[in-house]
Amino acid sequence: MLQRSGTARAAVVRTCVSFALVLTACTGGDDDNRAEGSTTRPDAPEESSTTAIERPDGPAADLSEEITGGNGVFIASPTPGDIGEGYIEQEYIAAGTASSFTAAEELTDDGRWTFEPDATAGYRTRVLVRRPENVADTSGVVIVEWLNVSSGIDSDPDFVTLQEEIVRQGHVWVGVSAQVTGVEGGSSAAVNDDAVPAAMYSCSM
Repeated sequence: MLQRSGTARAAVVRTCVSFALVLTACTGGDDDNRAEGSTTRPDAPEESSTTAIERPDGPAADLSEEITGGNGVFIASPTPGDIGEGYIEQEYIAAGTASSFTAAEELTDDGRWTFEPDATAGYRTRVLVRRPENVADTSGVVIVEWLNVSSGIDSDPDFVTLQEEIVRQGHVWVGVSAQVTGVEGGSSAAVNDDAVPAAMYSCSM
């Protein structure tokens, strides 16, 4: 179950960025390593190499479990359809333990404060990754979207708005189910709950 803790959400977002950077690391340089019919951007460098990315400090999520099967990825996209030519979509479970923090001393007016770890809580949610199928086409830029739940389920309005440019540039997009409503389903902020069957909000992993 997804925790409501803001620190759990922050931990997921930090880990997702690192995870996506690893996914997008390019490994070859010559033309022989590029698939026939590649849509490599004209401004892409001729040579590329793997770059080690250090994970930011903080709790790490386990992203080793990929979700497959069933009817595929579920997301209430405002304009459902293809995610982009040459792009693939992968869904993962993100699970781990997040820590909250408490002030180590009295909070002063200058904003120079010190915090220390406090209580911990487990979390489990999902992340959605959309990236170029051919890693050589990846720009190295990762865009993380906190999925919107105004409808009572996860949706990706930012991706829909930016999709053309994301695909054109070869960016990676990561959607994070960062709220309980996105995982378990809930009430819509946009309609009268009495007029909509509760079953429409049902969502499970």
